[in-house]
Amino acid sequence: MRETDGDEAPGLALDALQATMLEEFRGLRKTLRKQAQAVEAVRDRLDRAPEPRRNEENGEELMRLAAAFFHLDQALLEVTACSPRRQQAVALVWLQLDQLLDRNGVRMIREPGAAFDPRLHRAVLARTPEARDSVVTEMLEPGFMVDGAVRQPARVVLGPAREHEPEALPESGAEKPAEEQP
Repeated sequence: MRETDGDEAPGLALDALQATMLEEFRGLRKTLRKQAQAVEAVRDRLDRAPEPRRNEENGEELMRLAAAFFHLDQALLEVTACSPRRQQAVALVWLQLDQLLDRNGVRMIREPGAAFDPRLHRAVLARTPEARDSVVTEMLEPGFMVDGAVRQPARVVLGPAREHEPEALPESGAEKPAEEQP
């Protein structure tokens, strides 16, 4: 009879051990679910962190700075004949400003001579009746794209392509000889 009792005791102990392990496993599984939910909540909070708002505010500030420099550059071109050194200095500032804008996902729309694109440009004045042949002959206000989407279209004057004389762009002024620049 003792042999039978001995045989049954290990079976009962094994069943009890399995039951205990099953309970511990269920507890661990429940804890892991809670941990996964906590990790997901932290990820959601990080996704909604103030950093994107700060970057958006930086982009707005950079667009205002770029627009101000655009108008300063235009005023300098109208008022004075710029020396090659001044042209080079302005071109270097444009280069730095364009790189800063690019790092913040902002692109400035300021290309005179470009074909008119209603997504990028808002025509203030058209000097030609046929819009399909028009190019941007004058840039009144720069436009901006943020992360590939047009935030503000450039305000432009349109004219026929044959009337437009290529101008040296401030961003490429350092690469062109001084006699080509206005």
